[in-house]
Amino acid sequence: MRRYLLLIAGILLLLAATEISAQSFNPTDLRGVNVNELSEEQIRQADREIRDRGLSLSEFQQLAVAQGASQAQVSQLLQRIRQLRSTQGVSGDSVETGETRSIDRDQDRRIEFESDTVQQEVISDSLKIFGMDLFSKASISFEPSFNVPTPKDYTLGAGDEIVIDIWGAAEQTYRLTVSPEGNIRIPNLGPIHVNGLQIDDAENRILNRLTDIYSGLRPNNPDQGNTFAQITLGNVRSIKVTVIGEVVQPGTYTISSLSTAFNALYAAGGPNRQGTFRNIQIIRDKEILESLDVYDFLVDGNQESNIRLRDQDVI
Repeated sequence: MRRYLLLIAGILLLLAATEISAQSFNPTDLRGVNVNELSEEQIRQADREIRDRGLSLSEFQQLAVAQGASQAQVSQLLQRIRQLRSTQGVSGDSVETGETRSIDRDQDRRIEFESDTVQQEVISDSLKIFGMDLFSKASISFEPSFNVPTPKDYTLGAGDEIVIDIWGAAEQTYRLTVSPEGNIRIPNLGPIHVNGLQIDDAENRILNRLTDIYSGLRPNNPDQGNTFAQITLGNVRSIKVTVIGEVVQPGTYTISSLSTAFNALYAAGGPNRQGTFRNIQIIRDKEILESLDVYDFLVDGNQESNIRLRDQDVI
């Protein structure tokens, strides 16, 4: 690098020595020199100095600008050097000495190496991890279906809506929302605690309490009664789950209580290139509840490990 700087200083001093410029000349600044008025001999001397040092014109331009020379003046100087070389049958950046030909070969090898490196990086970036686009396609959202029967293993919580249909000797429909305390309240009956119960257990508890006001209701022996009831799930609550680790967008997400692990992974963009598709852990109450293997689904269509999430679960 030092010899290159000395070269720049030498060429600039050469230009400063010209008699056509009466102004004082700063070796690191070509603003005081009109390159167009330099003699052909001075241009030839500058070109010879560049070639003797084994520099290409582009390398000289970078070094000159780095030393504070004007871009416009350096460009004019290079233009005149190229014109001189063309009249001598020498290509723009060619050099004549054995040393500089060796430098050119080294530069060609370096350029070829850099080109191969860039190409390898492009190929590496273009290689897709199997299943990488599963969570990025808009056509695959894993949104839970709400037009399905109430899952028997669904656990009730605050915010869920319970629909009670009664028919037969009496006709009535109740739409009740589970309170923050975990209760529902039917008119003329006290509160019924359902928080944390699966839908089947909650149904048995509610029907047993309804016999207090519907005498024809026989939950255990429906063939002997004249009043019938059905418990279903109406609007479902929202839950918050946290997705952390090597995912595209880690964070806490608000999703439906019917959502599964795939729904949360889709919301977070799925695993990134450093993440795993084979060992995704679902943590509940500080314990690993399930390990999800996405390839089980991609290869075999198996969603056994794609369990339904609960509030405060961590993936």
